[in-house]
Amino acid sequence: MEDNTTQTQAESLETAAEAAAPTAGMAPPAPQEAAAPAAEPAEDPAWQAIAQEAAALREDYPAFDLETEMADPQFGMLLATLNGLGWPDALRTAYQAAHHEQIMASVLGYAVAQARSRMADSIRSGQARPAETGSGPAVTAGTDPTRMTARQIEDVRRRVLRGERVSF
Repeated sequence: MEDNTTQTQAESLETAAEAAAPTAGMAPPAPQEAAAPAAEPAEDPAWQAIAQEAAALREDYPAFDLETEMADPQFGMLLATLNGLGWPDALRTAYQAAHHEQIMASVLGYAVAQARSRMADSIRSGQARPAETGSGPAVTAGTDPTRMTARQIEDVRRRVLRGERVSF
């Protein structure tokens, strides 16, 4: 009698442990046969909405493939959860979450390429610009008195005697 009781208790514990065991990383249990046959995916309105969202998503992410993504059980679970919560753009959100690292690497690469291009354009345009006023050597606009001839000096002396202000 004790053996049967012990065996029954062990079976109960195993069943309880299986029910309480975490399912992360495990394959979902096999679906049981439904009483009514499931609708074809093409006829299902929810699936049609996902297909329309997939077409829009492909415009932003050309590498997106709905079949490939749905083959990933984690992606499927995430999409089902977001759809179940009524999350807007559930497919886009699920794809961005699943491929966050690749998307960020792509965005970073694009930003670096744009920065390099702008820097090269800036350098190129700076080389083509004319020298700015005042950036060259100092130039005297007047006459250098040490290089004046005797006649020029006499002319300046007469102008000063008449009261004219002369600067060099």
